[in-house]
Amino acid sequence: MRRVAAAIGVATLTLILTAPPAAAHTVTGVKPSNFNSRILGIRPAAPDLFVRLLDLGRRIELRNRGRHDVIVLGYDNEPYLRVGPSGAFENRRSRSRYVNRLPSVGAQTNLPATTDTNATPSWRRVRTDPVVRWRDQRTRYEARPPAGGAQVLGTWNIALVRGDASMTVTGILTYVPGPSPWVWAATVVALVALTAAAAFRTRWGRWLSLALALLLASDAIHSFGTAAATHESFAAQLVKVLLAGLVTTMAWIIGVVSIPSLQRNHEGGLVAAGGVGMVVAAFGGVTDVGVFANSQVASVFPAVTARIAVALALGLGVGLVIAAVIVIARDPRLRPTTTGTPVRPLR
Repeated sequence: MRRVAAAIGVATLTLILTAPPAAAHTVTGVKPSNFNSRILGIRPAAPDLFVRLLDLGRRIELRNRGRHDVIVLGYDNEPYLRVGPSGAFENRRSRSRYVNRLPSVGAQTNLPATTDTNATPSWRRVRTDPVVRWRDQRTRYEARPPAGGAQVLGTWNIALVRGDASMTVTGILTYVPGPSPWVWAATVVALVALTAAAAFRTRWGRWLSLALALLLASDAIHSFGTAAATHESFAAQLVKVLLAGLVTTMAWIIGVVSIPSLQRNHEGGLVAAGGVGMVVAAFGGVTDVGVFANSQVASVFPAVTARIAVALALGLGVGLVIAAVIVIARDPRLRPTTTGTPVRPLR
């Protein structure tokens, strides 16, 4: 019992010391929401311009495959961004440049003295390819949820200029209530109970190793699905998942390595499974529990996939911790891991 307690204590200390938001699966920094932002199109139509929303409407991407630059106008109708064959640029004198760096709508900032929306733009290159991405307050809704069910909250517009022609990106904001979180809470409780019950079986290692394998696979899919929602390069996605969530990555490695030992009812595999379960439950479950009650989830997979993954992280993760405690408590003389040494079965 003391061995499991020590392992859980170490895991808990690790969680406390390494708990910045970057370690969570919300690698985009985007929390689930019930507000849906959607692009309706560009008017007049421009087949060489492509626009899409990222991060549940918090960012917008504009790709210009034409031969002429396109200028994005900011909140004061000033030149804010420019994108074309020579790359993407931002106007250092634009007020929108600084406003869009704020964490939320309505936040205050001190603008530098060089800010002047009426002055000649001072362009600074931000990308070499003809793509520009930026945060925009016009494409998102951050007020209190409205009363009632699903409803349209309004439309939004972003003005563009190409040469002497004016263009507009139009979109719509809707409120989409999320599902009942109680169904998912019940699912978590059932998974905890089923996983913990495996501790009472003679070959508990086989059952717990199956739970651990499912936990690791589900958690990895959930993490990469969240990272892919950023639409960045695959290398950037790998960095977000493997380095930003370094504690979880280490837990995955330990979990995979411990599966053979766990299948043989060895103590080392059991303790490792409990520690891995705690880490995944914390970073893959608690940090993403908002998916249970929100309709919009930052993932390339359907929202229900994210909810299943979080339910597995919480249910199987907590269940593995409880199962480890039960096994040790039932047999405090459980043999340490020794290759080739059989383990006395519980009766």
